Amino acid sequence: MRVFHIISGLGPGGAEHMLWRLIAATPGISHAVFSLTGTGVLSDRLRMAGANLVNDERDRGKFRDLASLRNRIVAYAPDVIQGWMYHGNLAAQLMRSAAPHAALLWNVRQSLTDRRLTKPTTRTVIRALAFLSRAPDAIIYNADSAADDHEALGFVRDKRVILPNGFDTALFKPDLGHRRTIRAELGLSDDQLAIGFVARFDPWKNHEGFFQMAARVAERHPAAAFVLAGKGMEWSNPALVALIGADLRDRVTLLGDRRDVPAINAALDIACNVSHGEGFPNAVGEAMACELPCMVTPVGASADLVGDCGILAKSPRSDDLFAAMTAMLAQSTEMRMALGIAARQRIVNHFSIEVVAKRYLNLYALAADRSAHV
Repeated sequence: MRVFHIISGLGPGGAEHMLWRLIAATPGISHAVFSLTGTGVLSDRLRMAGANLVNDERDRGKFRDLASLRNRIVAYAPDVIQGWMYHGNLAAQLMRSAAPHAALLWNVRQSLTDRRLTKPTTRTVIRALAFLSRAPDAIIYNADSAADDHEALGFVRDKRVILPNGFDTALFKPDLGHRRTIRAELGLSDDQLAIGFVARFDPWKNHEGFFQMAARVAERHPAAAFVLAGKGMEWSNPALVALIGADLRDRVTLLGDRRDVPAINAALDIACNVSHGEGFPNAVGEAMACELPCMVTPVGASADLVGDCGILAKSPRSDDLFAAMTAMLAQSTEMRMALGIAARQRIVNHFSIEVVAKRYLNLYALAADRSAHV
């Protein structure tokens, strides 16, 4: 089986990480990856996982050289062309004639809870995909809510396939050694309660709501400390710092974009995701695998992922975030630890990368077989 993946970029986002984990979990498949924006921070990890990155240093702009992409697809002769994210899906659609007997799959990676937060150019691509949505053999969504949102915009319903994200439970796990090391690095004492939020700086992620909630929590809980990691989570980011009240700043640690997220999670006591919109939140699944109780907003697949192993806020509004965090903090340490243990077991049973990768392989085989006989 030969699969040619076309993705918008290879930055540190959730879709990119899912692609990396999928490739690493399917060594029996030949994978080629083309990034529309050239190489990125995940390029080396993809190569180490066994992917053939067909980009070169000239491939730096979206749709810069479709003729070059077409030639690479023709040379690779894939059984499946797999688009990832909106621009990757559109490029995959445009390239179908380069491998007319290959199956074509799109992969939609987010919900559209608040369309005002989507860039105008991206909204145009979404409308184009809705018009073209009868063309692929299947449209993969990572959550029912993401499928619902896009089908409301005109995406064809009978192409829907739900495949959740999968997590490496051997990498993301509780680790007492990492906990001690990272808490010492951050200056966190044993009696401090570390509340974490791992997300890039982006309006969708709702850092404004997080810090409004955190300010109220800090007033009532002197032991609470707030640890944030992700691209843009730095004191040198003025737009971020403007959201953090002066009275809160000595309770906040900003770590920037870290590659040791399993170790960071091990140092936390509670994990948050307060986004306005998600597809399937990787950061939540990773935190759960590390035995962290999670407080999340009711967007994307967050509620389905957490189940009864965490606390669901009513909305991303700061009042609702504060109410949900208050409920979490009202529980005893033992109760929160029990939630965390149950959370990891839920990930192992239902959302491990091994389980999800088998579902991708089944879809690839079925789609390729059908396409070959058309």
